[in-house]
Amino acid sequence: MRKYKFLCLLLAFISMMITGCEMEIIEDKNAKYTLTPIDKEDLVADKYYVKDGTKFYEVYEPDMSNQSVGLNDDKCAWFTKDENLVPNYYSNEYLAQSSRQVKMADETTLERYEDVGYSFAIHGAEFRDGYICFNYRNNVVTDTEAADVFQDDSINDIMIESINGVPVTADLLNEAGIITGLEKDQEYDITYYLGTYYNTGKIKADTHFLRCFEVYTVSDRTITKNGYISLKVQPDLKSGYYRLGNSGFFRYLDYVKGEQELVSTDYNEPYYDTKEEQITANSQQFTFQLEGTTSNLSIVATYNNMPDEEKGLAFEDTVLMMVTSPEGKILTTEATVEDGTVTCEMSTSLAGKWTVNIMPQNLDITGVNITPNAEEQEATRETFEFTIDEAQTGVTVALEYEGEGNVKAQVIEEDGTSHDLSLEKNENRFATTHKMVYTYAYIPEGKYKVSVYHYPDTVIKGIDHYLNEEVKQIDIITIEE
Repeated sequence: MRKYKFLCLLLAFISMMITGCEMEIIEDKNAKYTLTPIDKEDLVADKYYVKDGTKFYEVYEPDMSNQSVGLNDDKCAWFTKDENLVPNYYSNEYLAQSSRQVKMADETTLERYEDVGYSFAIHGAEFRDGYICFNYRNNVVTDTEAADVFQDDSINDIMIESINGVPVTADLLNEAGIITGLEKDQEYDITYYLGTYYNTGKIKADTHFLRCFEVYTVSDRTITKNGYISLKVQPDLKSGYYRLGNSGFFRYLDYVKGEQELVSTDYNEPYYDTKEEQITANSQQFTFQLEGTTSNLSIVATYNNMPDEEKGLAFEDTVLMMVTSPEGKILTTEATVEDGTVTCEMSTSLAGKWTVNIMPQNLDITGVNITPNAEEQEATRETFEFTIDEAQTGVTVALEYEGEGNVKAQVIEEDGTSHDLSLEKNENRFATTHKMVYTYAYIPEGKYKVSVYHYPDTVIKGIDHYLNEEVKQIDIITIEE
């Protein structure tokens, strides 16, 4: 009976071949965009996975504007049909890595990406002269509606003039040059130029974008008996899209699976209050003291410019230097690992304590050198004190000096809060005596200092404080319990 069935199938197959009938092969086009669970025995060496129950899912690397590792506001990633390949990492699980090497990197850079939402498949655009400008070859995602609309065999430079009849503005672009404020799969009418040729068309917001906006490090590594190393992120990490080194993305959820719906999760709640705060938290820090005011100061950091696979550093990775002056002003500058040096130039630098922060934390820095390219006349610092016996309103702190040199003065409160004194305009342009002032609308009782930097060509005549009749006086009521 079994032989009979086999013979019938064989005859049927031969009959189709003779008659020319085609066998239809059904392909599941969505299969390649479905996460594949992996058993622990099948983990591939030197790849990262997210553990979910008893299964593991490989982190996913989508297309990106560049593959560098480190904080970079204009770096972005995008999805068209492949977003389902990003695994979910719930707070009670961990990352896993198997490796052929016994020695592992102490730290791995963890980038966080803002969920920008859906847009036209364009990144790296700029606003110039009333247009959103971009290059087809460099800034348009392939296999998208934008790629079809803007395709031209000989023209690459494109300028969008309007969207749905409204002229474009600079506010539409974020730091990564992505057009914001559009709705998923919504079709928009646009007017645009291909080179100098004017066109109209329709284009759909069919691409989901992410933008790099925070950075951390992962260092909590544990060797398990299951043949892999477990990595855990910091316990207070916010929900969001994260990229682990240059290996791939996962979606971190700061709750246990089942406690909350994905659709109600906020992926963009910032962890740091400012960019400066996150640089300080994830960098190497150096300090130096300037004894006198200088001009044309150069701060040069040198570092190993070779890629380091163990540390996850590549030639194109960003090196960021932040310089903080004694008065709290901040300058940032960038280079790449391949450059080997990162430099910050300043025209004038005050005496006092300076702070230099350099990212990434695992960069092998060989030196930080401070070079005053031209020494100015030695600046003198003078300090004056005064006391406010009881709280008052409308008090002006004044400083008088003679000469035409540069003077910087601050009034400093007991808790360290400082306010700059500003030069008061003098109608007599031939006057040699000048006055700098700062007026408190309300000044509490306490001891105050006035710190003054000046040069030998100026003479400080003294400071004073007095009630300013031009500031409205307010009665201060003290409530005693």
